[in-house]
Amino acid sequence: MFKFKIGSLKLLNFVVILSLLAGCGFHLRGTFSIPQSLQTLQVLPNQPYDAFQRTLRQLLKSNNITIVDPSVAETTKVATLTILSQTFSERTIAYGSNGLPNRAVLELKISYQLTNAQGKPLGNNTLVTVERELTLNPNAVLGTDNERSHLQTDLYRDAASQLVRQLSMIPDHEER
Repeated sequence: MFKFKIGSLKLLNFVVILSLLAGCGFHLRGTFSIPQSLQTLQVLPNQPYDAFQRTLRQLLKSNNITIVDPSVAETTKVATLTILSQTFSERTIAYGSNGLPNRAVLELKISYQLTNAQGKPLGNNTLVTVERELTLNPNAVLGTDNERSHLQTDLYRDAASQLVRQLSMIPDHEER
């Protein structure tokens, strides 16, 4: 009856798979749909050299969010993301037979408050917590320190991603 060429079958399969992915809400990792009221944002305190804030600002910019300087925010009303606290901790969770620690958990807690352009809080203070497990090797101290540094970078990236994901869940209703 119908004769399809192999190329048209592949194209049809591609279109069907693409439709299914789009229909189920699939998005590429790291891309979020941020409400229009949060497309321009001020981040406080303004600490551009802080590792977490640097990671957060990069992620916000990659999601097409304009970050304004506090001096600009004084003249125009914009939503504000205030980082209330940032705590990095390490705790030992296991000891070896020699009595030395051989496993630890690195934990990063970020508390923040989001306010709209009129200064009204959008929800309560929110806490983002991420943690990673670190294997401690007393025979390879430099390797352990290098791994700790990589895990800390991962913690910053994951915490920033969680925070931006939470921003994307805020309903887009600007109060006037």
